[in-house]
Amino acid sequence: MLKLREGIPFSIDVTNRLSWPEIVHWHGLKTYSINYGAMEEGSPMIGPGETHRYHLFPQPSGSRCYHTHASAYDDLSRGTYSGQLGFLSIEGRQLQEQVDREIVLVMHHWEPAFVPIVERMREQSANSPLTTGSDAAIDTPP
Repeated sequence: MLKLREGIPFSIDVTNRLSWPEIVHWHGLKTYSINYGAMEEGSPMIGPGETHRYHLFPQPSGSRCYHTHASAYDDLSRGTYSGQLGFLSIEGRQLQEQVDREIVLVMHHWEPAFVPIVERMREQSANSPLTTGSDAAIDTPP
């Protein structure tokens, strides 16, 4: 859990200790595309062993999250499916009431799986490149 104050600049270094490129997407923040954490918006990937410094100006206040925005392709143990996420709280400019205890609860009770009809979907799809990762579903316990 990262706790930030609205309007107070914040920088964080993220080091990729994985063997593939990664990226961190800051969900719900108003920021420049270079800091946003989405390749489609122009944010750079973080190569294996590299460090990227994100410069954020936290706004608006509220509960937010950050997570990987890298594509898993056909490896469902990577990317969004792996549970790479965290939470951040942006407190408003005015001090809030004091509380006895703050609890953050994360539930991750599902596992990704490939859709059984992947081959048929591929035959009918014009998507390119055709990867098994683009046809995934979530299995939940009964």
